[in-house]
Amino acid sequence: MARVQFAWLAIGILVGVAHGFWGTSTDTGASVLAANAVFTALSVTLVMFFWPWAINLKNDAEFNAKDERWQVYRLTTQLFWTVLVGIASTGLAVVQLALPLIANNENIMEPSLAGIIVQAVSVGLTAYQVLLLGQSVFHLYAATFWMPRA
Repeated sequence: MARVQFAWLAIGILVGVAHGFWGTSTDTGASVLAANAVFTALSVTLVMFFWPWAINLKNDAEFNAKDERWQVYRLTTQLFWTVLVGIASTGLAVVQLALPLIANNENIMEPSLAGIIVQAVSVGLTAYQVLLLGQSVFHLYAATFWMPRA
């Protein structure tokens, strides 16, 4: 599972870099912000749904890393990471929307380069968040559906 997460991170970085170099010149902050709001809300909902169950698993005296339920616990904690990535990406999208205003009022930076960098990072984090969320959802529902002791 760790290899898959590194693959998602690499894909997220590649998407961000590709968007930074070849993305459109129009501001994508609003669409990235909307996507992050949806995916972060979905991640939080899934965490709220699965976390009490994962805590009950962890408190079971027979529960250990060799138990088949360990996968559910790990994937539930991965959902927390997905929420944190979503919060960071949402914050960057808000900065991206506010950057032209700050740059114009304060005359402290070149808005185009800073905007491109922030935009590329927020798009890359959004791609990473979507891939992590997809992996978590697929594996959690697969694990809970096929696990005999779930």
